[in-house]
Amino acid sequence: MKIATSVLNVGDGYSKAELAELFDEPKLANVREGWFQSDEQDFIPFFVTLNKEKADPSVAYNDYFEDGLFFWESQGLNTLESKWVKKFSAAEVTPLLFVREVAKVKNKTQKYIYAGRLVAPLVDETSSKPVKFTYLPTDLHSDVPEPLRSLVEWAPGQERRGELNADFAAKVEPKRKKRSKQPNTAAGTDDVVGGGYQPGPTPGEREYTVSAKDHEDWYVYVLLLSNNKAAKVGFSHEPKSRLKEYNHAILPEITGLSWRLAFTHRVQNAETAKRVEQYVLAKHAASQLQSNGEVLQNVDITELQLGIIGCAEALKFN
Repeated sequence: MKIATSVLNVGDGYSKAELAELFDEPKLANVREGWFQSDEQDFIPFFVTLNKEKADPSVAYNDYFEDGLFFWESQGLNTLESKWVKKFSAAEVTPLLFVREVAKVKNKTQKYIYAGRLVAPLVDETSSKPVKFTYLPTDLHSDVPEPLRSLVEWAPGQERRGELNADFAAKVEPKRKKRSKQPNTAAGTDDVVGGGYQPGPTPGEREYTVSAKDHEDWYVYVLLLSNNKAAKVGFSHEPKSRLKEYNHAILPEITGLSWRLAFTHRVQNAETAKRVEQYVLAKHAASQLQSNGEVLQNVDITELQLGIIGCAEALKFN
């Protein structure tokens, strides 16, 4: 059974046994700190205990939220050449973050709080055993409820955090959320969790002809060609249906190539989905085709993800 985010609620607590039953994946119940390793899944659960004060130093990885990013270290035996490190850095799979502060309180094992999807990976190319990553927690917004809010605001001491490699720090810095305030209509306050998202620019002036019916859920999606040389950006209420259509058209059995669904971002309605797609295509497309889902050559999928998320967030406040 495929792991799906539709059965999860950001901010809710789950034990590994509950997740194993929910996803019909018995092996999930026995996963230790780290991640659930399955070559058949597109979503990979990450299990993180933030407070490592009582942990064995050999597994006391530096995992924490800061400035709207999640800093994460792989297990200690991993290098840049490790299979799963390659999959994570290439965004071939999407981590689902389950996090808690401590493992036990009064000898009672604590559940993990679901913090949503991790996207737009950056990797420290100088790190090894463990490999250092930063991710964007795309499902966290300014109205994060307790107890998740406290986990997002939890911070290790500077001696635990350490210093980032200079080159890696230079890549991370532009992704940090600035501590500018935005209105939080849901919570009735302008407080911003983790610094708040600094939204990207509003869509450009280019217009595209699309048709859209009313549906409950709309997504902006990115498809990536199996040779990693091309991407498609579009919007749909059923991204997997579009994936099937495009793979039928490309004839994988003849070309040896196929599309995979690399990223989806849910938005509030069809009009927002259309405007986000317009912004991304205006920024990255050399020419506009007549159909929703233009092929983009030689684009950075991390930049596509950040552009989609930033534009969608900006439109919330327009």
